[in-house]
Amino acid sequence: VACFISEALELLDKFERLMLDYEKNISRIELVDKMFQIVHNIKGSAKSTGFPAINQLAHSIENVLHSIRNKKIIANQLVISVLLKSADFLKSYIVGLKTDVDFFADITLFEKELKFINTGNVIDKTEEERLKSEILQQQGPAQRPNVAAEPVNLPAQQVSSPAQQENSLETMLAVAKNSAKPDEQIRVALWRLDSLINFIGELIIYQSMIQERCMLTGVQDGALADAVSYMGKVVREVQDVSLGLRMIPLRTIFTKIKRAARTTSEMLNKKVNFIQEGEDVELDKIVVDMIGDPLIHLIRNALDHGIETPMEREMKGKKEEGYLLLRAEQKEGNVHITVKDDGAGINREKVIAKAIEKKILPLNRVKNLSNEELFSIMTHPGFSTKEEVNEISGRGVGLDVVQSAIEDLKGNCRLESVWGEGTTFYITIPLTLSIIEGMVIYLDDIKYVVPMGQLVETINNSKFVVVTSTGKGKMINLRGEVIPVIDLSRAVHGSAHNQDTKVNRDFSGLVISYGGHKVSLEVSSIVSQQQVVIKELGKELRDIPGIVGGFILGDGEPGIILNLPEIVKYNGHLIEKKKEISSK
Repeated sequence: VACFISEALELLDKFERLMLDYEKNISRIELVDKMFQIVHNIKGSAKSTGFPAINQLAHSIENVLHSIRNKKIIANQLVISVLLKSADFLKSYIVGLKTDVDFFADITLFEKELKFINTGNVIDKTEEERLKSEILQQQGPAQRPNVAAEPVNLPAQQVSSPAQQENSLETMLAVAKNSAKPDEQIRVALWRLDSLINFIGELIIYQSMIQERCMLTGVQDGALADAVSYMGKVVREVQDVSLGLRMIPLRTIFTKIKRAARTTSEMLNKKVNFIQEGEDVELDKIVVDMIGDPLIHLIRNALDHGIETPMEREMKGKKEEGYLLLRAEQKEGNVHITVKDDGAGINREKVIAKAIEKKILPLNRVKNLSNEELFSIMTHPGFSTKEEVNEISGRGVGLDVVQSAIEDLKGNCRLESVWGEGTTFYITIPLTLSIIEGMVIYLDDIKYVVPMGQLVETINNSKFVVVTSTGKGKMINLRGEVIPVIDLSRAVHGSAHNQDTKVNRDFSGLVISYGGHKVSLEVSSIVSQQQVVIKELGKELRDIPGIVGGFILGDGEPGIILNLPEIVKYNGHLIEKKKEISSK
């Protein structure tokens, strides 16, 4: 039964994805064939495992798909909505199998609705209540979920005879049987993968220890050196394979997001062309699970706050249909996610007024508010510019939840918005939370690691003219571009690293991009680039901004992995934040 539940839910997710693709282009009949095959497989499995109710409902869905394929009924928005709701109910029913809840009445209601659709009829509210009453009288009291189908009004269509329908069904079943392929996948509990990756992490540490020990002792054994080098390559390959076991495509949440966009746009009576790119980009399963809800929130936010109604867009000279983009792409060990709309944009004056009203923003900081500061205000807990509460927004549970989730993933988010033209969110998150490529650095005499994906470039002990500007702090000229300098030792330890007041001096720093601009963080020295296993930290350290996790280097020395964008964000306030956390 457990195997049936797992496989059926996976197939229903695929069915939903295909149905949403089909809605975009109903001329793609091959998608109907694939959906038919999925439902047929579920029906067959349900019959063999002893679930006749699932078998019957799947058969009713099959019949509707058959009629769509043979153009007996039109696959309009209402038909597709009922099919999606039927699949949703089927999914809920399968999930609830372990609870022994009697869902028969509700399944019967869906079966009758599907049959009405298949003959071009309509189920209105009166008919629906009559069906419910009839079924309840037949079955008696039972525990049932509150599931109601929406009325569907279709033009009457000519229906083929049972004999003709049976022949066509047999043809489709033959196609499904011939195209079926054996399942070459196995399911493994996540804790087993975690254990494997942890052991490989330990293996990497000990391999590094052996390599470093050979270098320190000056071992001249060529065969040993070759063996250690080869072992390093094998360990790296094993690590890549093991991490790949945890990687899943974003497609798994993209379907859920597309469904949420469809439902929200219908609820708001807004037309939108929702584009998704990069569904094949792979991330650690934990990362995918954690990023799904924040992305759904951003999409709903764009539809509710950003994209205007068709009438409003027409008055502004825009296309009636709004544009909403969700894009994911992999770069330098990170995944970059873009959520972009062509809606009204963010009303800065309204945000500022609400921030002043809530005493989030002092009056002396109103002028020249940057996008970063604007985003910081909008991510304040309880902040909302929505005057009226609806099912989507206005409750003050908003971008703070999104920002918190992204920070938990050791990622960062920035905002760009133009009033009247639209808003774009740029999100960067790591591929995995287990192992990273890092740059080992010294701050004073303490080793730290910085994720390579955060770095634009490094400056290692080079001569630079470091100037100090009143009100702006230290700055350097990097190939004609003047960029600010943050003393990383001061930001992390509370004491300045370099007291040298010379204008022209040796300088080591890490250059990152923050808010669309380059920032250099001065360090004591840069050691080397190497792979490190991220170790979980205690709560006291985990809650301090600017810390990703811990690590153990090849020499057995432990240390802290820093999050540079977060340190830049909290620059000047990081030490106070650490003291605040320590006092709790």
